[in-house]
Amino acid sequence: MVAGTSQSAAGFRMEVQARREAARRVMPVVCIEDFPGNYRDVEGAPTRLLVVEGKFCSALYRERLGAKAPPMAVLPPARYDALRTRARNPGSAGPPWRVLWAGQPETDACLATLRGIAPFLRSSEVELLFRAHPRDAGHPRAYEELSLRFTDVTALPLEDLYRAPLDLVVTQFSSIAVEAGFLGVPSVHVLFPEAGAKLLEAQKGYRLPMACEFGAAFHVGSPQSLDVLEQALHDTPARRAVISRFRELYRADTPQAAKLARHLAGIIA
Repeated sequence: MVAGTSQSAAGFRMEVQARREAARRVMPVVCIEDFPGNYRDVEGAPTRLLVVEGKFCSALYRERLGAKAPPMAVLPPARYDALRTRARNPGSAGPPWRVLWAGQPETDACLATLRGIAPFLRSSEVELLFRAHPRDAGHPRAYEELSLRFTDVTALPLEDLYRAPLDLVVTQFSSIAVEAGFLGVPSVHVLFPEAGAKLLEAQKGYRLPMACEFGAAFHVGSPQSLDVLEQALHDTPARRAVISRFRELYRADTPQAAKLARHLAGIIA
């Protein structure tokens, strides 16, 4: 049985039930990480193999779980294989530059982050596209108080967003930043101590994402570091360096599904 690692309470309950039923039937279980830090041990339901995104993740679980850490395979996510074969997003020909905000479910943290970076977002050279998380209960009303000019693209398919010119993704830690990276669009992770960084540590067990650790994404750690946002949007050599590191980290030129299938076949055998 192959299981995900859902962060939502309902999703995790379903995965726990399935993993325990597999254990009852003496069926090997492979867990594939949905996001670095999402995997959780389930008492009475051993995991034969945990597939993680990078060495960052395997080190995280060894530290967190100790002797309970399952065997792990480090494979960049096969879920992005369709994006690995896509052409680069063309970006805008000139200002206004199109910046996509990708939110989290937690409204308060999103609001605190957006308030902190509002001076950047209010620039006349920025066209802000706003995408709330599907589980954000505060959307849209809570965001009206920010007095930001934006186009709400929450209801649009991501495919439509990726086809149109896009210059930068700004987020706390949405996986949309990873998807955009395959299209050559850099991302900035804005992680203020009492907002995104605190949330990331509580949910995933770390305060800086793997991509930022590897130099594959930009990072803003305080409202005093907004110059990083300007760099991420306008500094062409810095943008190219970040995307180059991203492509190395996620093996952007090498489909991963066949490698994953070989791991599964080995366990079945």
